[in-house]
Amino acid sequence: MKIFVISLIDSLGRRERVKEELSCVDFEFFDAVNGYLGLPDELENKVNDTHRKIFRSRPLTPGERGVYASHYQLWERCVELGVPIVILEDDFKKTQYFKNVIEHLSVLAEEYDYVRLEPQFTKGSSIGFDGAVEKVLWLDNSKGATGYMVTPQGAEKFLNASRQWKCSVDNFISETYLHGVPSVGIIPYAIYAPNDMESTIQGKAKLSKVPLLFKLTRELYRFYRFILMLLWNRKMYKKLKC
Repeated sequence: MKIFVISLIDSLGRRERVKEELSCVDFEFFDAVNGYLGLPDELENKVNDTHRKIFRSRPLTPGERGVYASHYQLWERCVELGVPIVILEDDFKKTQYFKNVIEHLSVLAEEYDYVRLEPQFTKGSSIGFDGAVEKVLWLDNSKGATGYMVTPQGAEKFLNASRQWKCSVDNFISETYLHGVPSVGIIPYAIYAPNDMESTIQGKAKLSKVPLLFKLTRELYRFYRFILMLLWNRKMYKKLKC
């Protein structure tokens, strides 16, 4: 399965580290979009900062825009190729199970449109075993898009639901009711994101103070999303366990 690693073109140190990490498999670097330099013209109008400010307190940072754009372009590539692909951000570290998991993904891709490859420390429900891996439906798949497998069908669903960018890409992927792609993960994990390595694509941005009204709308919207996720997860668990 083809592996793409999202990395800024001038992140030479990171790229050397990735080459060492992935010396056991073939992969290709994908030049990340640097949101601090602006988005491609065809993507600029997708950002909906008004919705983001009202319901999530603040607009997307330039780094978050760049990360979303990079994943979006790789979803387009996946659809063009017509085969499942693996997408990694360059701040990952592989585990001892990496190669075995990667070799098994083609089997999982016949059943699932998305498989998370990194740890998730929130609640999940086991949906069975496949070979040497346990399959898990993550009830909260947020805070991380460091590594995953996606099929052309899954990528197309992500693209269709991304006509407007209302949140960061990891939140978007996790909120499965938005696109209909279940948040399936596997144990053991193939990769993890070390705490001592920050995303160079994400960068750091100064965050403005959140108005009181937006704090209220944020909390109401958070409860609304919680209910939608609860209902969706119950539906998906029953479907995937059948």
